[in-house]
This record gives sequence, structure tokens and C-alpha cells, in this order.
Amino acid sequence: MLQRSSEPHSARLYTSHERLLRCKAQGLAASRLKVVRPHSIQAGVNRSARLGRGTEFIELRPYSPGDDIRHMDWRATARSDASWIRAFESDLNFAVTLVVDQRTALFFGSERYTKTLLSAELAAIAAWDHLHLGYAVQFIFVEDHGLRASDACRTERELERELALLARIQNQGKPFQKEEVAHSSEALLDYLVSYGSHRDVFFFSTLAAPSLLDEKQLAAVADHHALKWINISDRLDSDLRNLRGMHIADRNGSLSLDDLGVSALTRYRQAVLEQARDFETSCKHTATLCYAVSSGTSAHNAYSANRGFGRFEGEP
Repeated sequence: MLQRSSEPHSARLYTSHERLLRCKAQGLAASRLKVVRPHSIQAGVNRSARLGRGTEFIELRPYSPGDDIRHMDWRATARSDASWIRAFESDLNFAVTLVVDQRTALFFGSERYTKTLLSAELAAIAAWDHLHLGYAVQFIFVEDHGLRASDACRTERELERELALLARIQNQGKPFQKEEVAHSSEALLDYLVSYGSHRDVFFFSTLAAPSLLDEKQLAAVADHHALKWINISDRLDSDLRNLRGMHIADRNGSLSLDDLGVSALTRYRQAVLEQARDFETSCKHTATLCYAVSSGTSAHNAYSANRGFGRFEGEP
């Protein structure tokens, strides 16, 4: 149920590869805003987009897809069952992971856009900005049936390839589609912890669906990385009274949403609000920064209003 708009209906349900490419011009990297880098190890890094390796060795960390095998530590690898990479200063300075939630539960929006569309386009804008700031950009796409982790993108061509995949994933969404839930929060936790330390991780998700990570898992990831959670919300998430007057029907029957009792609506609202409060508490305990985005605003406006979700500060 999307509100009337001058935009084509399909353009508010689905994104496209072309739209994700146009997100390149919607970021803030070219502005005069100050870039905020949360880790002390990044304090001396400027805004140049240099992609060379630093010379100062920082730590050993598990090998991740996309790492340069020239920096493989073969002695450490031979002593264990895992592959280890030698991390240098610039590797840690220029790493960001974007977790993009594309589960069926997010293919919904009662205002202007579907949540999966906003999740994809917000991640695309953030990806272009970070690439231009010199970061290696990695995606984790979360679907009903599992996760897809991309290789690290260090060039525009590599990023364009991953955005094409993201567009295909988002375009598979269908309203009222039955979920084939196989997403594992343990698998997501393993991915994120295996990346070593000092990485920025952005979650583009919602609180109106089963959380990508529980409180303990969020704390475990926060021990390694700086976390930012972008909650894409809708007015119906917490108040189903806005559905009154709607009628849903298919070949098997129909339901008038006026039949929903007041007590049931009240219980639902209380449960959603309690879940949101619990998550906010978890974020405070783990120093996770939370941002709210409404399904009634565009990705461009939401990204700019939130200064790239804390990546930038100041006035243009």
C-alpha cells in the first residue's frame, strides 16, 4: 500500500542498476563537510583516495575474500587450519562493510518507497562515498535463504558489478510472498568477526522484522568494529490502526482488516515498541549509533539529512 505520488508505481517498489549507478552523484564526499573517522588508528588519514598499501604492519587477521594474497602470512597459515593475512595500516584505514537487508519482510512500504528499495539505494550512496574517500567497500546481502558476501571493491568497475547484483536481488521482491527463512544470524556474526578489527560496519535494515543480530551477537561484533544501524521504518510498523478500511482478498478467501480487534492491535503495538526500546538499549551498551529513516523519504534526502549516517559533519 503506497500513497499516491507523481512517480511511477514501479519506481517506488523497485530500484534498478541505473538508479544505483546514479547514486554516485547523490553522496557527500565531494562536499566541504568534514569527514568523521571513528577509530583512533584512522585519525591521521586524509581524504585522498589513494589505494596503495601502507608500510606499517598492524596485526595478523583471518583471510577474507578480496584480500591481496601477496600479504598472506604463510608461516602463520601453516601453523593453523586457517589462512592468515598480514594487515597494514592502510588496510585498516580503508575498510567498510555494508550489510544490506533484502529479506521479504522488508518488501513493504505504506508511504512512498519499499524498505528493500531504500536499503539498496542508501547502501549504494554510502558505497560510492566511501569508495571516493579511499575505502575498500564490501557488501553482505541478506536474503531469506542466506547471505551473499562480496569481494572488496576498490575500483568503480568492481563496485558497479556488485550494484548490478544488488539490483537483481532487490527486483526479486514480491508483496505478500511467503518467506523461506534460512537466514542465520550466526553466519552473519561469523562473517563480521572474521574481518579482524577496526572496520566500519553499516546495517541497512529495520526493527519491524526479526533482527539480523541479537544483543549478544551485536556486542560481539561491536568488540571488533564501529557499528551504525540504519532503521528503515514505516508508520504501520507500530500502529496497525492505519490499516482500518483495507480489504485483502485472494482466491482462497478475504479479510477485512476492520475485523482486527482493539485488544489485538494494542498488544501488537506494545510488543513492537518494547522491541524497539530493547534494541535501543542494546545499541547504547555496544556504542552502536542508530539512525531512523522513514519509508516516506527518498534515499538521497535521508542520507544527506543524516550526514551520511555520521560519516560527515558540519554544514555544506
